[in-house]
Amino acid sequence: MLGRGFHWKWLKDSPPLLVPKFKNIHPQPDLDLEIQLLLLKAAIYEVPYQPCFISRIFLVPKSRGGNRLIIDLSSLDSHILAPYFLMHNHKSLVDTLHPPAWMSTIDLKDAYLHVPIRQCLHKYLAFSFGSKLYFFRALPFSLNVAPHIFTCILRWPLSLLHLQGINVIACLDDWVIWDTSHELTAKAVNTATSLLSNLGFLINIPKSHLPSSTDVEWLGIRWFPLLGRWALPEDKQMSIHKACSITKTSLTQAMGIFSWQTQLCHPNTTPQSTPATTTLVPQNSFKPLAPRRSEATASKLSQTPVTVATSQNVVNFPPFSTNQETRSTFGPMLPFQVGEVTLYLIRSHALGTRTSQPCT
Repeated sequence: MLGRGFHWKWLKDSPPLLVPKFKNIHPQPDLDLEIQLLLLKAAIYEVPYQPCFISRIFLVPKSRGGNRLIIDLSSLDSHILAPYFLMHNHKSLVDTLHPPAWMSTIDLKDAYLHVPIRQCLHKYLAFSFGSKLYFFRALPFSLNVAPHIFTCILRWPLSLLHLQGINVIACLDDWVIWDTSHELTAKAVNTATSLLSNLGFLINIPKSHLPSSTDVEWLGIRWFPLLGRWALPEDKQMSIHKACSITKTSLTQAMGIFSWQTQLCHPNTTPQSTPATTTLVPQNSFKPLAPRRSEATASKLSQTPVTVATSQNVVNFPPFSTNQETRSTFGPMLPFQVGEVTLYLIRSHALGTRTSQPCT
């Protein structure tokens, strides 16, 4: 597949190709800079004027500064088959990591751009800027099948590491490695980074946490593997406090930021010991955490029970240890001071799951 390029499956017929109409636009130096960077990385290339499937482009600010160029492929996605699949998340780490342990994280740079697209499909990944027309030759970030195909590609290097007894989980380009000691974790990280480099992947050093540690952030959660506990980073706690007020709308917004944590401590889930030589797939099916909530989900969150209390004590986040008795019956609780009372947001049920299928 990587030799000829990835070819997706159409739902029915491919969308029609149209002759692009170029428009005079005002200078956009930030957008032009991102296009030039993609040209340097050989992710896109300029083509002559021809019929193609044009999509709009825009910039999204990155959390650590800079911008990311996004091509809006929502119209194209409606014609492409996107199968369900299993993807690791926070819950996977809770079910497989048994404290005490040490952790490290690896972030892959421009991960999707390592996947080439079949030549005949380039014309469907087109955008224009000024009077120029560009085609994507690499997998775009916003394509609906991108997470599925990249997860399937990573199964082989992950299986090689598992066969060597290395504890590792990957959620797309975010990897986490752990072991029972500082030395063993450091050795596992060296093995993983060497394998990834030999396969042509680039390690994003600033976003990775290569030294083994007992306080590591992964997928927006701060993990303490030596103690078997986790917590929200301070910036996310501040976001929740700012979004919280007495109105139903703002409470729903706060729950939208906060609710996804409850999958870490579902009352009916018992951690299972998984051999290091097998693929770390949880026993129950689950879907990846969506960055945005639909209207139906938002409505469901708004019906979450809210308890009003006057206590000023901060409730500790529940542990992710293997002892079922230490797990909280409810989801995480976080106090919010509103006037003279403190609101405790309590999630007592996790969101519904969707039947998933493994990669083939």
